[in-house]
Amino acid sequence: MLKRIHSGWLPVLIAAVFAASCPAHAEYPDKPLRLIVPFPPGGGTDILMRAIGPKLTS
Repeated sequence: MLKRIHSGWLPVLIAAVFAASCPAHAEYPDKPLRLIVPFPPGGGTDILMRAIGPKLTS
């Protein structure tokens, strides 16, 4: 039973080594974000998202 538990970690270890050696990616996000507010305009959620949206760009 113990051998089966340890052998399951080998693929995870190999994947972690390969993931750590991958080249760096572009900074996230590399394109504009789109906020979708599922409520009608003029409500509290819409006003809040319009206030938060510009702060997400920096």
